[in-house]
Amino acid sequence: AGSVRLGPVRPGAAVLATTAGGAGRPARPLVVVQRYGAGRSMLLAGRATWRWRMLLPVEDRTYARFWGQTARWLTAGAVEPVTVTTSGGRRAGEAVQVQVAVRDDAFRPVAGAAVRVRVDTAAGAMQEWREAAAERTPGVYGISLQGLSAGVHRIDVAVTRDGREFGRRRDWLLVGGADPELNHPWLNVELLRRAAEAGGGAYFDPARLDTLPERLAGAAGAAPRLVVREVWHHSAVMALLIALLATEWSLRRLWGMR
Repeated sequence: AGSVRLGPVRPGAAVLATTAGGAGRPARPLVVVQRYGAGRSMLLAGRATWRWRMLLPVEDRTYARFWGQTARWLTAGAVEPVTVTTSGGRRAGEAVQVQVAVRDDAFRPVAGAAVRVRVDTAAGAMQEWREAAAERTPGVYGISLQGLSAGVHRIDVAVTRDGREFGRRRDWLLVGGADPELNHPWLNVELLRRAAEAGGGAYFDPARLDTLPERLAGAAGAAPRLVVREVWHHSAVMALLIALLATEWSLRRLWGMR
């Protein structure tokens, strides 16, 4: 039935399907997937998917198969041997902790691996760690990034074990993309009061909402009322125009002007 208009696709996301576009409209992302931590995420921008089932025969199981496979894919365990998670970097210059988890085919942690991390910064510089330090959790290795500027940075990880390559992973890191409003979402009464007073309004505590109708009625009565009228439709304007034309004609006749 339609699709929801979204913003640009974030780095690291994979677009599996797009809208048809056409008629001068560009194609928009419809199905987008991306890893999130140790799991997966999927965005379906289509609207009213239940219409698929209405337009299919009774014996057709495509609709149920789509959602069943989607649920199994989203909830399945990690299949990549190397995963990368980051924390920090809400502001430029803030330290960023990068953790690399290494697992074998049976999802067991791999200890004693050599983890090499390369970071290509948004400013075009390159930082490389030949061997990331092993952390207390088995199979987890970490590094600390300092002084990164705001922007999107690329992280490339290569893992070797017993001299052979074990796996590779590429991830993206956004620094300076935190929203201050989301960092402090609780109620800020003083800020709301100052904003209301600056705009000529008032902040109301929930306990005083019963006085709101009286305040609104008083503000409406005190506000100046502006009435706009078209003067061309007034009879006095028409009489004035006729009088001016008659005066001009009379003066021209009196002074012998044509």
